[in-house]
Amino acid sequence: MIENVRIDSIIPHPNNPRKDLGDISDLAQSIKANGILQNLTVVPTTVSEEVSAQGGKTATERRKGYMAVIGHRRLAAAKMAGFTHVPCAVVEMDEETQIATMLIENIERASLTTYEEAKGIQMLLDFGNSVNDIAEKTGFSKSKVYSRKKLLELDDAVFKEADSRNVSLADFAELDKISALDLKNKAAEALGTANFQWELNNAIRAEKGREKRVKLLEWLNSFATEIANDDDIPETLRIVKWLYEDSRHDMPEDASADYYFHDDGKNIKLMKYVQPEEKAEQEQGKSEADLRRENLGELSRQAFEMRTMFIKGFSSSKAKKAIAEIMAFALKTMITPNYINFNENLFADLLGIEIAAGTANTNENVLDWQTDQQERFLLLTAYSMGADNANWKYYNGRLEYEPNAKLDSIYKSLCALGYEMSDEERALRDGTHELFLQGV
Repeated sequence: MIENVRIDSIIPHPNNPRKDLGDISDLAQSIKANGILQNLTVVPTTVSEEVSAQGGKTATERRKGYMAVIGHRRLAAAKMAGFTHVPCAVVEMDEETQIATMLIENIERASLTTYEEAKGIQMLLDFGNSVNDIAEKTGFSKSKVYSRKKLLELDDAVFKEADSRNVSLADFAELDKISALDLKNKAAEALGTANFQWELNNAIRAEKGREKRVKLLEWLNSFATEIANDDDIPETLRIVKWLYEDSRHDMPEDASADYYFHDDGKNIKLMKYVQPEEKAEQEQGKSEADLRRENLGELSRQAFEMRTMFIKGFSSSKAKKAIAEIMAFALKTMITPNYINFNENLFADLLGIEIAAGTANTNENVLDWQTDQQERFLLLTAYSMGADNANWKYYNGRLEYEPNAKLDSIYKSLCALGYEMSDEERALRDGTHELFLQGV
């Protein structure tokens, strides 16, 4: 039964998944002109009200009231329009049913963000519901419930901030490429920005590095003694080698000798005992220039990976829409002097094929792979003709900034296709990166 309920006796539901009602001014104008065409749904409750008492004081009085379950925007708009009563269906619902009802109602109207959907599902999980229970009660698919539940693993502030940037579900799904929660949160901080793919790639590499580091430390422990604290390293030890996760490591021929290692969290140094008189000119560690060179090289290689990933992930349908930009890219590679340098290995990698060793004419060989994806095929060809590679960089042997016209041209073409340069890439290109040494 529909009742005409006093508007000041209705309170918004504190667990409404939708936290932001948005702009209700147009709805208020419509309600003022046409009235409320659809009733609210409320449940009985008690409301608190401040009343005047003797001596000019106020007291809190509790009286019968209602709590909105469906119609929060209409309630707020009716108040704005100056209404004193609103039509309501007064029903009895337990708290769990109230939350499920609000969740369904908001999602059916497509008015919830991914964050709000996940928090609504969290409330149902808190009642002891399983993913299957929630799917059955709400009508959502199990995959939808599970995907939102998985996002709740993220740091709440990071999740909420990313959601505020209107991040797509596809971008959220990219986080599934990372298992470690700390790395996943780090990447999620960049969701919705030009730096996301860069940070995602960083996190993936870091996770793989952790796995390799574990194996490296297991290998070291098989023949060397760990020294946990740097201050505990005796002067009689000489650094034999700096060890990295990606490098190949062979067992020392004299592995039975006294070997030691120290892991400072970034670098691992393998050391060997020597007599004091043999310790002249011992290695103290990497110079600042060595560290800069390694870091700049790593950034340049990673930037190449980002560019290649963008081209490799360019779909056929997207290529059809960007045919004008692809044609411009292809023409540039053909008419620019000294530009064409076809990289058959890069081309094969982009196509996901293997080029047989000793192939006489690779160009004829790969043409067999052209099917009905001519636009995408043209893009991959143009990119491979530009000969982009991991050795292209924006610095010279002295680690000073040095412009690179070919790399600038590659970036210009990719950005025309929708590529977003990260802050790191821009700093390298513009010569503002802190790792560059200034010329004297």
